[in-house]
Amino acid sequence: NAGDSASPGTRDNPYRISTASELKSLGTTYGYWASGVHLLLLNDIDAAESSGWDVGDHDRDGDTPDEAMGFIPLGTYGNRFSAQLNGNGKVISNLFINRPSIWDVGFLGATNNAFVIDLGLENVEFTGRTYVGGIVGWASSTAVVSCFVTGSVSGNAIVGGLIGYTDSAAEVSYTAAAVNAIDSSVGGLIGRQGGDSNLRSSYSDSAVTSSSEAVTSIGGLVGRLQGSASVTNSFWNSSKTAGLGGVGDSIGTGSVEMSSLNNSEMLKKSKFTGFDFVGDPDASPPVPADWAIVDGFSAPQVWWQDDDDDDILAYLDTDADN
Repeated sequence: NAGDSASPGTRDNPYRISTASELKSLGTTYGYWASGVHLLLLNDIDAAESSGWDVGDHDRDGDTPDEAMGFIPLGTYGNRFSAQLNGNGKVISNLFINRPSIWDVGFLGATNNAFVIDLGLENVEFTGRTYVGGIVGWASSTAVVSCFVTGSVSGNAIVGGLIGYTDSAAEVSYTAAAVNAIDSSVGGLIGRQGGDSNLRSSYSDSAVTSSSEAVTSIGGLVGRLQGSASVTNSFWNSSKTAGLGGVGDSIGTGSVEMSSLNNSEMLKKSKFTGFDFVGDPDASPPVPADWAIVDGFSAPQVWWQDDDDDDILAYLDTDADN
């Protein structure tokens, strides 16, 4: 368990997270954020109780009542999360963050040289100010691989369903969330993408909105693309984004390979050209790939996902409920 001397946080013996209480402790124990530390989720965690955590001055306004601020994001800009987080194909559900005056808000707040893989965040409710994302608010030299986010993610500016800002890699991930920003740079997956980062083989099934009619950097996939940042083989649901393009505003030199799909096309394997889908799940032995789909019934799922709680991973699950 987290904090147990028997689990020193090494690659071979990582800190193990199995309860909402242990999850909460990550936000206040900075040693878990350090470079070289390895974290492992042991099981799915229902974090509904987080809606009552950390009651205080959520908006830094002494004239308003105190409210629960919920989960403390892992990593701040001054003390960034630099650990290796293996979600282990597990899902954290009902996680709550209510910090509308705080920058760098997400499950991970601000990161540097971190790595996140195989993590699902389901039915989250995240509110921050600037640099707000489901998995990471501000991601520097940080790879996010095979993750998904559902629920709602909102803030003032630079808001993404998966990542607020990144200069790094995001791949084989998806969002199905309500993503909203009051101001600029809001995207279904990434709010603002810079450096030489690459978004690859991912999709957004999110509703993306802005409270400002004047905002231009709002996109189905990425709000703003800058530097040499690129998008490769990725998709967004045009039926949920009111005619938005995939990238709201591009001021960089990177390449863009993306396509819009409507609601019905999101359920068709053939439309996700270039995605690495599992072949025959009845093969012996079955070989997992990046994505699984029950053609005509669901949008793609990351291969490890158990969407209908039947204890069958998506790449083995052939029924229409998936």
